[in-house]
Amino acid sequence: MDSTSSDAPEWLTVQEVARHFRVSARTVNRWALSGQLRIRRIG
Repeated sequence: MDSTSSDAPEWLTVQEVARHFRVSARTVNRWALSGQLRIRRIG
């Protein structure tokens, strides 16, 4: 199976999400804490 399969989730950092939505990293963290955004902590 190819590791670049479209079934694989795309992982983004907090900073990447913030840049995409043009908000602060703090806002992204609030979204995650409120359940509006699904997150996975790695590491």
